[in-house]
Amino acid sequence: CLKFMSTIQNEKIFLIVSGLVTKEFVPSLQKQSKLLSPFILNENQQIGGDSADLLTHIFGSETRKVYTDVKAICQQIQKDTSQRINGMFNFNVSSAPKLKSTAQDSEDHRQEPSFMYSQILKDVLVKMESTEQSKKDMIDLCRSLYANDKDSLNVIEEFERDYRPEKAIWWFTRDIFLYRIINKALRLQDIDQLYRMRYFITHLHAQLVERHRKQLQEGSFCGNILTVYRGIVVTEFEFAPLKNAVPGQYMSIPTFLATSDLSSKASSFAVTSGGNSGMLGILFKIEVDVKRCQTEFADITRDSSEPDECEVLFSMGSIFKIVSVNQDKQNLWNIHVKCTGEEDLDLKGLKDSLQKDIIQVNPLFSFARLTEKMGKYSEAVKYYTMTSNDPVVRSNYEDLSAVYNNMAGCFYNMGDMQSTLEHANSSINLLLTKYPDHPDLVSSYLHLGLVHYKKLEYLKALSIFKEAVRIQLKYPKTYPARLASCYNNIGLIYDEQKHYKDALGMYQECLAIRTVVQPENHPDVAGLYNNIAQVYQSQLDHQKALDYFRKAHEIKLQTLSPNHIDLALSYQNLAMSLRFNGQYPEFCKEMKNAYHIFSKNTSILALSETQKMRAFLMKAERDPRFQSEN
Repeated sequence: CLKFMSTIQNEKIFLIVSGLVTKEFVPSLQKQSKLLSPFILNENQQIGGDSADLLTHIFGSETRKVYTDVKAICQQIQKDTSQRINGMFNFNVSSAPKLKSTAQDSEDHRQEPSFMYSQILKDVLVKMESTEQSKKDMIDLCRSLYANDKDSLNVIEEFERDYRPEKAIWWFTRDIFLYRIINKALRLQDIDQLYRMRYFITHLHAQLVERHRKQLQEGSFCGNILTVYRGIVVTEFEFAPLKNAVPGQYMSIPTFLATSDLSSKASSFAVTSGGNSGMLGILFKIEVDVKRCQTEFADITRDSSEPDECEVLFSMGSIFKIVSVNQDKQNLWNIHVKCTGEEDLDLKGLKDSLQKDIIQVNPLFSFARLTEKMGKYSEAVKYYTMTSNDPVVRSNYEDLSAVYNNMAGCFYNMGDMQSTLEHANSSINLLLTKYPDHPDLVSSYLHLGLVHYKKLEYLKALSIFKEAVRIQLKYPKTYPARLASCYNNIGLIYDEQKHYKDALGMYQECLAIRTVVQPENHPDVAGLYNNIAQVYQSQLDHQKALDYFRKAHEIKLQTLSPNHIDLALSYQNLAMSLRFNGQYPEFCKEMKNAYHIFSKNTSILALSETQKMRAFLMKAERDPRFQSEN
């Protein structure tokens, strides 16, 4: 049972505990973060008082009372599931410190990288084309998800027959499969499902944009500030980041967000849900500066399938600033937030830089590029492959070469050197047939050289990198960051050849370019700091190496998604540096962080590292040096 629960990644668990449960089993449940609540079935009055008390001690108010028949438990689970689905949305709360602070912004808090990627994902999704194929992709997905639900299948058939884009809001507000699939996919950033639901998402967002524009023109909102409310239900575990939030922190909601202009309606739902399910009731009070808010929103009363609800619907990716977090005498948590259009300036600079690199003329190319930047390399390869089959892309040798080059980058990051070699050569051959010194050759040569670097063929790799430099110097104003990458890769070779002074010289040349053309918190800057640290580590200057590993890790924490494999590698490098500095408990902690991310990835590299780290951590648990002094 415990093993099965540990395999569940993106769902919540209702657990029925037998009356024969042992005191040894109960504490193991505390580690199950996906567990909503245990139900105790005690048909024959077999449960021990100690076990019941222990369940209550661990789960507090989330522990259900003892039930004497299965039917009563099923009825309660049905009720809890319904409340959970209707009130479900998740929020991300900022926590990382700023790279820099000034006297006037020292109390601000940094937006998380998930905020940024949600915003870019939205920008990419809403530009996807609505075609008959995209509609078919969506219908096929819905039918597969609801294959055993006859009522939902009937509604899907109705949608296929009757749906029109101007009725998107009406369909979204119906109590059917649509809002469940879309908001769940947005919560989890399920790239595949979001792509397959693109047909409807683009229509829903477009209708909201049109209603928003029209309502602003007509002055539909009284004054400059609109106040709306949302009541939800969460577990104590889910609420913890928000409970500990302080004024000034940011909160993002990746999903479409339905709100009410009636506080009594929203709070009643939150109190009722919290009281019935043993969870926490939360009431959000949202103040919106209607002229400055960056997220599209609209009063959807006239478009809704439930006009009596008086709802205001926000598009996906809303960002709010927290004003206050308080609990009232009825144990209802009141969260006051504002939407004023403010953004974290450091993260905005990085977002703008990444968007220039991600957004392409071809929307599917953009989608693949974003997926790659999010570290979802196998999914990115899938969408790049689809892009490469587009007749328009195939008719343009530069576009097709760029697709092959990006696929080479994905395969390299997955640890598949043979596929990297094949796609880098495909990209190079396309360009060489047209123009021997084409500027796009630089990126492909960099990937090709890295394959030889991994194969320990340093002289060959160095020759390729120098050829890339020669070509890039002919186009100094075209993608100057590529020249930085050339110098960075040459530095890798010098480091392996033990030419440490030359390696540091190349890295300084690289840094001089990157600080001009990229934000200081760009992941490429973090990669450079990591490489500088490796040189100092090779020279046995472990303290200096640790300083640079920490600088690299700080940037990656602030700019990469939580399960990005590059973040795992950063934890691993930091851990090894801590070990060299004799900080063994800290080393073990960071290795566990790396293992946690590696174990969620399925690439060749991740699988290899997961096996090695599992064996190492098992050994470390028996070594007193690696144990915490606490």
